[in-house]
Amino acid sequence: LVWLDAASDGDAGSGSDGGDTGDATNGGTCPPAGLVETFDTLAHASAAITGRWQVCTGEQNLAQFAPADSVGLEFGPASSGGGVCPQWSPTAPCLGGALYFLVAGPTGLTRGAGRMYQYEYGLMGDPTSDPQLEFVSAWGGSWGTTFRYSPAPRELDVASFGYQGGATMVSIP
Repeated sequence: LVWLDAASDGDAGSGSDGGDTGDATNGGTCPPAGLVETFDTLAHASAAITGRWQVCTGEQNLAQFAPADSVGLEFGPASSGGGVCPQWSPTAPCLGGALYFLVAGPTGLTRGAGRMYQYEYGLMGDPTSDPQLEFVSAWGGSWGTTFRYSPAPRELDVASFGYQGGATMVSIP
């Protein structure tokens, strides 16, 4: 995958490493990434990632940190001070909410059952220069990373999952 930064001179950056695992949207590959959107506020960044995402490359990286049958993520709506914000950013601006790992179900992707499939997330930092995305598991494990977002096609590239590489995901209904 090649991601083009809308604010750059056209130099391309590479997407996440990982094997092509396919997805229900396009039959096996991530669509070519579009321009990377820049954010002016944390609310803008939050609106971009809220929703359901299926991994199309880097599924093995997600599976090494999440439950092994996880194939996607669902970011719930964020609120000021929600999610992991009290722990990670008690005084700085932060938006956070619930994060769910998605698994393959009989009619499509669904939230995994049980506490290990639910995390919390928070967005903090300067939204104009790679806002930080923090995750905390139900048992206290945590990691932080950066991400890139393309609105057309709608793709999310998460830089890392804990000590693992990242994943590129496509938006799903």
